[in-house]
Amino acid sequence: MQEHLSKLCESSESSETSSEGEMPDGEFTILKNIEPDVTIDEIEHTGQGFSALGPRPDSLDNLGKDLHEEIVVRCNNFFKKGLPKDQQEALIAKHKIPSNCKSLQPPQINADVQPCLIKLVLEHNRFISALQQQLGDGLSSLAEACQLFANVHHGLSVHRRLKIIPDLNPECKKEADTLKMYEFLFNTKFAEAMRNEHAIKKASVDFK
Repeated sequence: MQEHLSKLCESSESSETSSEGEMPDGEFTILKNIEPDVTIDEIEHTGQGFSALGPRPDSLDNLGKDLHEEIVVRCNNFFKKGLPKDQQEALIAKHKIPSNCKSLQPPQINADVQPCLIKLVLEHNRFISALQQQLGDGLSSLAEACQLFANVHHGLSVHRRLKIIPDLNPECKKEADTLKMYEFLFNTKFAEAMRNEHAIKKASVDFK
């Protein structure tokens, strides 16, 4: 389509030049009509040729099938207002985290790290941890959808770590970055790692 438009533009320019006078060789140019493969009228009716511009911003192709209206009404209310407290507590009591899948539990703050944190950081951490607890409870009753929610659960743990690390001293930051999460945000070996770090530094000073 673009090639034909270019030809049309070139033909138009040639036509204007020939109408003003003769060409250098003394002969007038004779233009032939170029028939495009796709006309503007065809594009308007079929939509052909617009795919190169990318998908329409208002396209519904990335959405799934409609849910039952009774489900939609309830979900919209939950997303706007949250669950009533009694309903939330009943669901949490019903869907307990399996004893052999403790990864669904939110990682706890290490006892060695907690005293280093200010009140605001601790409150933020408790709030996110409570959300993770609900995610874990819900995930225990799901199958395939568990993959997506588990990824959200992990992302929240990473976020909590990132909010805590800036409040640690430089030595702790270095160790905290290397420790993987499991039951605790900074593993169960945080204190041991810090003791080893201090021992190495002390030995280095003694040798000097």
